[in-house]
Amino acid sequence: MTPAGAATGLDNPATRRDSGHLLAVNTVMAWFSMAGGAVIGFLLTPFLIGHLGEHVYGLYTLAASVATWSTFIALPLGTYAARYATEHFERNEGNALDRVMATSLALGLPAAAVLSLVVLYCAAHARGLFGVPAELEPRARRAILIVGSAGVAGIVVRVWEATVFMSRRFYLRSAGDLAARIVGALCVVGYFSFVGPSMGVWLALIAGLPLLVTVAIVVPLARRDLPVRLTRLALDRSEVRRALPFVGFVACSVVGILLFDSTDALVISRLPELGVSHLAAYDIGARWLKLIRTPLESFGLAMAPALVSMVARNDRDALAREVPARIRHTLLLAMIPIVALACVASPLVAHWVGASFVPRSVPVMWMTLASALLWTPAIYVNRVLIATTRLMPATIGLLFAGAINLIASIAFVRVAGMGLLGVSAGTLVATVLWSAFMIGQAADACELSIGRCAGEALLRPALILPVLALVGRAITQVWVPRSLIETLGMLAVLGTMFAAIVVTVGLTGGERQQLFGEARRALTAGAK
Repeated sequence: MTPAGAATGLDNPATRRDSGHLLAVNTVMAWFSMAGGAVIGFLLTPFLIGHLGEHVYGLYTLAASVATWSTFIALPLGTYAARYATEHFERNEGNALDRVMATSLALGLPAAAVLSLVVLYCAAHARGLFGVPAELEPRARRAILIVGSAGVAGIVVRVWEATVFMSRRFYLRSAGDLAARIVGALCVVGYFSFVGPSMGVWLALIAGLPLLVTVAIVVPLARRDLPVRLTRLALDRSEVRRALPFVGFVACSVVGILLFDSTDALVISRLPELGVSHLAAYDIGARWLKLIRTPLESFGLAMAPALVSMVARNDRDALAREVPARIRHTLLLAMIPIVALACVASPLVAHWVGASFVPRSVPVMWMTLASALLWTPAIYVNRVLIATTRLMPATIGLLFAGAINLIASIAFVRVAGMGLLGVSAGTLVATVLWSAFMIGQAADACELSIGRCAGEALLRPALILPVLALVGRAITQVWVPRSLIETLGMLAVLGTMFAAIVVTVGLTGGERQQLFGEARRALTAGAK
């Protein structure tokens, strides 16, 4: 039952707010969170490598991959709760909303209990499963246990995060993530400086603090005025029958994503041509895919409630206008940091973690940035397919693309002898195929021709990309940064210039007017 006096659906103050303003706030906060996280990573990574050593530092990449595979059910279960809870919320269906949340939590708790056993098994057999050298085996076990335990807890937390989706207060999650990163980094530096280096303390802080902030701060703030109960457990049969196919399809999609994101460390650790000693160098070059994709996913997530509303109203005309435009916007946003980072890759790596990483990490970084850009359309299209429940073709396509990534990566290393670059090259090949497939899925969901959908979504970004590359190339020819601070300043200058080009050329006149209008309203509200 809906609590007495609680706001529901469109009567909720959270949904009466201007959607354009809230979208701008959510997107800007996501970018602030990404920028803050990137700065913290820049500062903390060389500190950790210096205190723990390159090989021990690389164990985090391995542990994160193991934990992600072991607890992959968290994302599909959370997606189910967010998608259907939002639908019932928009329709003022309080009882149905309660059933969704109670059933999701009742499914999540036993899943967490079972998957915790998987984490324990992986930790106990780290050497045999992942090729960890004997001298690193105790630390590898500890790393898998710590990061894996946080992943298990995240299964339940993902369900509770449905409140963020319903309220559309995604800025809360971005702010919480940033706060957790800042506090965690300060605690790590303080502990290492006054007590001594400890891999366990480092991993416990970076894996546990985000969960603590989410449970203690983000979820309580997001659920204000929402008619939702977070601790009720119930397995409603009709809800389970609806949940299992949805969660199963999304879980298959997650497996496909993991074949892109979380197999590289496993492949590197097991291949005799590479090994655990190469994990740190690969992480320095490949981490940009997730760093860039996170705010773009936040941008897509912020627009997802509007998609659900369009589908609920069966407004096909609005969907046909919205989807190509939002794909274009997502691409334009992605180009700004991606091209800027590609321009400063060599001096950035040299001044950040040392010149010895440049020949190993920079080629991987360039390949990763290309993959990040090509992946961008799929970020928003995935939200479209979730909203329209068109999961089967995308799920099968992603599994095939993920399998191609794994096979191509191994082939490029073992047959072509490309080393670390071969792993990232496999990802690039698979991403090209996946992105083309997803554009076709977007056109089908909007009932548009592939040519029209691709033209409206991709033409302007395709014309702007070489302009950004030429401008960046010209600047790097005359400006050679001599320190990390100067390199970051150069990155900021390039980003500012690229943003101006994107707004001027990439947006339509109406979109620019809307953007400037939202900016003025945000500044006016901030001044008050």
